[in-house]
Amino acid sequence: MKLQHNAIREVFPEAQINGCFFHYCQALWRKAAKIGLTDWLTDGWLYLLHDSPSGVAADAFKQYMSSQWINSVNSELVTCYGEKFRTTNHVEGWHSRINRKFSKNPSLNLVLEILHDESQNVDFQIERLNNHVDEVSRKRRRTDSKDVVIQKILEDLTSEKIDIEECLQRLTRVKFITNLKQ
Repeated sequence: MKLQHNAIREVFPEAQINGCFFHYCQALWRKAAKIGLTDWLTDGWLYLLHDSPSGVAADAFKQYMSSQWINSVNSELVTCYGEKFRTTNHVEGWHSRINRKFSKNPSLNLVLEILHDESQNVDFQIERLNNHVDEVSRKRRRTDSKDVVIQKILEDLTSEKIDIEECLQRLTRVKFITNLKQ
């Protein structure tokens, strides 16, 4: 991953590289499942690091967290605090839409034509946004309601109304709570 990020920074020095919270959680979950710690993971990594079980599986997960995420990845890549979009769903949706335009073995001419058309479409959309004709697309109502709940929990933490343990316990329930409200 580091090589790709370095290449992107070299070609696009002004680009901001963000991680995807979904894929981050997915990587953690897969590792926890592989070593038998899914129950342990659901209560929150930071709290559990303090009050973690001992044993080979727990040590393996701590080592994985340390080597894969804490010591080797820029913290800005895995944090999504204050970001409007915490996942890459919008990018993956665009990529899927582009892929549907291609046949199985497209000619170079067709590839260039589709990419040229897409480039013009993106330029047009940027112009509309810059002229305040359109708004940036909104997230789904369910996601917006999660954002409100998450923001409230984080405000309680930063204002010291709750501690990190309570914060993590509340955050683990956000998906369940907001799904019940729908």
